[in-house]
Amino acid sequence: MKDHEDVLQNLKADEDSQANVVIVRDGLSRAVIKQDLMIHAQAEKQRASIYESAKFQKDHIGNAVQMVKEITTFMDERFKDMPNNALNTKSSIIDDDEEEEEE
Repeated sequence: MKDHEDVLQNLKADEDSQANVVIVRDGLSRAVIKQDLMIHAQAEKQRASIYESAKFQKDHIGNAVQMVKEITTFMDERFKDMPNNALNTKSSIIDDDEEEEEE
């Protein structure tokens, strides 16, 4: 009779132990899911931050390009009527020096 009670006690202990394993496994699954969600949320925040930074830099580059275009247009308009630009002036100085050497 004692052996029969011991067997029943062991079966009951095994059932309790299996129930505890299921509880622990469920708890671990929830922890893993929660950690996975947190990782995805953090990755989404980083992606949004990188996107905003890239957009900000693109806007500044676009502004700089526009400013260079405006300066170039202004300079072209301002100096279009001048007979010699910097390159022509330099070459004309060289031409003058060569003419003086020939004389």
